[in-house]
Amino acid sequence: MRALVAGDDAEAARHVEALRLQGATLETLCAGLLEPAAHRLGLHWERDTATFGEVTLALRAMTALFEDQAARFPSAVGAPDRGRRALLLPAPGEHHTLGLALVREYFRRDGWQVVGGSAESWSALARRVSTEPFDVVGLAVGSDARLPSLAGGIRALRRASCNARLKVLVGGPRLAERPDLAAQLGADGTAGRAGEAPQVAGRILEAGSASATR
Repeated sequence: MRALVAGDDAEAARHVEALRLQGATLETLCAGLLEPAAHRLGLHWERDTATFGEVTLALRAMTALFEDQAARFPSAVGAPDRGRRALLLPAPGEHHTLGLALVREYFRRDGWQVVGGSAESWSALARRVSTEPFDVVGLAVGSDARLPSLAGGIRALRRASCNARLKVLVGGPRLAERPDLAAQLGADGTAGRAGEAPQVAGRILEAGSASATR
């Protein structure tokens, strides 16, 4: 996605639209183009071959491009509405990311009721789950500096939740590299790729239901 790094959003949009018209699915565009492009942008930042500002603007443009393209694809035919409800948002202090936009769309296409938004603080997020029932809360973490606050925040969510069986997923670059961190932070799971997140959430819920009936 050199066009996005160079600030040529129109050229990037033309390229993605051409792929769509050639028959590419939304899943193909995400897994084969947008996710690898976002990863490359992160590497540019780590290697000082792109500035923080360039990477931030490119990711914002990529998110807008994805959301525009997602609206052009019909939802999966016959996607079941299982009544499952997921709150998917950045962890407090984080910002909206391309990865989170992808995860939300995958959940929707898997038949979930998806709620987005943001939370200014852990206490604000705890208040929200205390009054609104969610099966899953998914938190996106882009910065390693936010990881230490996750464990306490997740414990607070579980205490406050009006759903005693609330499940918590966490995701982000560091968690993709170290999936074992999810359990250490008190979460129920993580997904290495955005497209895997709904299946991971579904398995966790089904395992919890099976345990509750024993």
